[in-house]
Amino acid sequence: MEQISTSAVNDTQLVEKARGGCADSMNKLAEQVQDVLYSYIYRMTLDANLAYDIRQETLLEMVRSLKNLRKPESFRPWLYRTAWCKLQQHFRPKKNRAHMSLNDKKHIMELLDRKCRDGLKELISKEIAESLVAGLSDLSTKHRSVLVLRCYENLTFSQISDIMNCSEVSARVLFCRAKNKLREKLSRKGVTKALFLPLLGLFGQATVPSESTVAAIHLTASTLRAGTVASVVAAITSKIGMSLLSLLAGLALIFGSVTSTKTIFEPQENNLLSRNSIKSFHFVRQAWDQAHVPNANLLMGKSLSKGAYEQWYFFPDGIDGPMFSMKQRWNPQMSAKLCGWLQDGSGNYYYHSGKKTIYMYNHPLSSKMTMRLPTDSIEFIEFLDRMEGPDEGNEYIRDPETNLLTGIVDKRFFNAINFKSDITYNKLDEKQFGNFRHQWPDDCPVVDERDALHKQGWGICQITGNIRGVGIEGFYRTPFIYDKLQRYPPFLKLRFGDQILIDCPRGSLILDSNNKVLRSYPAGTFLKGLLRPWMGIHTVDIIRRDAAEKRIPFTTQKLNYQGFYYEKMIISLSNNNTQIIYNINIENNQIDKIQFKYAEDSSLASLGTLEITFLQDLPDDEDMFEIGDVRINSPAKYKNKLWLFDLAEGTLVLR
Repeated sequence: MEQISTSAVNDTQLVEKARGGCADSMNKLAEQVQDVLYSYIYRMTLDANLAYDIRQETLLEMVRSLKNLRKPESFRPWLYRTAWCKLQQHFRPKKNRAHMSLNDKKHIMELLDRKCRDGLKELISKEIAESLVAGLSDLSTKHRSVLVLRCYENLTFSQISDIMNCSEVSARVLFCRAKNKLREKLSRKGVTKALFLPLLGLFGQATVPSESTVAAIHLTASTLRAGTVASVVAAITSKIGMSLLSLLAGLALIFGSVTSTKTIFEPQENNLLSRNSIKSFHFVRQAWDQAHVPNANLLMGKSLSKGAYEQWYFFPDGIDGPMFSMKQRWNPQMSAKLCGWLQDGSGNYYYHSGKKTIYMYNHPLSSKMTMRLPTDSIEFIEFLDRMEGPDEGNEYIRDPETNLLTGIVDKRFFNAINFKSDITYNKLDEKQFGNFRHQWPDDCPVVDERDALHKQGWGICQITGNIRGVGIEGFYRTPFIYDKLQRYPPFLKLRFGDQILIDCPRGSLILDSNNKVLRSYPAGTFLKGLLRPWMGIHTVDIIRRDAAEKRIPFTTQKLNYQGFYYEKMIISLSNNNTQIIYNINIENNQIDKIQFKYAEDSSLASLGTLEITFLQDLPDDEDMFEIGDVRINSPAKYKNKLWLFDLAEGTLVLR
């Protein structure tokens, strides 16, 4: 591995002479660094021709700008920073990805095979080597850069922070996340932890110039360590970037008193195309919860707002997919910040400004009324109004062409008179959302209140019961957070009578006892009305929104009030003469039981029950999540009512 420290003296002497106008020293300096510079750039671009071009541009910039280097002893980090800037200029319009040509891939694979020692050849197959190359090429440039600088260029985190223009803590956290992302990509291909270090070392050996005098790559376990603090921060940051990067970094606090009354993002003119084109939106709402505010706060027939909630939402997979959100609570006049919430790919966080403590929860936010979004249709909102009552006191402004909400005027509060908020769409992409930093105090403790399964990030539940005397048994795997969705996608399998129901990424299927497909529907059809906690929406809202989508009447009953939340909720769905009753554990964000009933002569009689129990000891059998060589017919959309009603009424297959 290139040891910067051992060459620092020679570098310094040559730099000082080159800065003084010595052409021979400048040439020697360029000759001395060209190989390590090429190795870094090649590992970043995975393109030999491009690496040579960017190396040449970097060396030319070195010649032009060396006179501006104030500290000759910092030459190497300065040179890498110059190369990093050149790389950013190249990758920025290409969405931060390196695309390897077939020739370069073939060349690297040949080098990996040639430099793989006999002992490793028995462990590292061609497929594993290809997985490594693919995994590295799929990393963002920031993640690949911090890995290369740390593992192959042997730079300290302080030097890396200078190169990548971030704090040292940020560099450590970025390294943790890059390492974890690569490990996760490789683990999907069957690469064990024991092979991770040898594979990285092998790649380093294979990507040095053949004529290079660069020292051999010697990676050790200590190289991959970034420190305890960085590991903790990396563990609670999101897929979408470094939303909580400054949690422990000691940056400026944003939850203290401020004088500006402006929101974080100034409202801008919307350019709405259609609902399906929306990736993000931002707005502010005043809030008053009657359950939490005593009657003494009512004044002159109007209520006091308990705060303005500024909200950001981002949809990484489209408007109907998983949802990330951030909420900043202000005072009603938006002149001082209070508590904050974050729901991203890694979990759910709440910053208590009074206690100066960050809490991690099992579940996203929930409320007594169903979550309503600016992207919901007029018909959808009108149905919710009929079920739960209208949101009185608010005037909603819609775009006349798309019918999407563009603004809200709140007339409920005398201490925030006619509070108007514009709704802005698509002003945040994934990078911007991830880089928006709620810089919570670096010295506040983190209290992890998640249970063991939610800390793991995914779980498997057993489903048992009967409907109309027919036994039902099966299981359901669910990721609790978005970051586990790809590695542990949802998989539902139920056996009822002589038929099998499956929902997996390949589709939703109903099979007979011989595994013949009787019906097929789009993937996710049988997840409707069930757990989908990775969506970033609490289960109570998922159930109610699924019902509203099908225009199925529902009621909500809240049980066991604990001062700030209810422990359980009962949601009842009604369709003709059939009822589906959900028993939902609010704290665990889980469905405990689903009861099926029908109404005859105004009396309820049971049709059956499904018990849902999460397993504490998870089975180690990946085959249970495979459907084998099943031929899937062209899927048709599941029409009319929720599939659970058809299951209860015995008409599921007939649909």
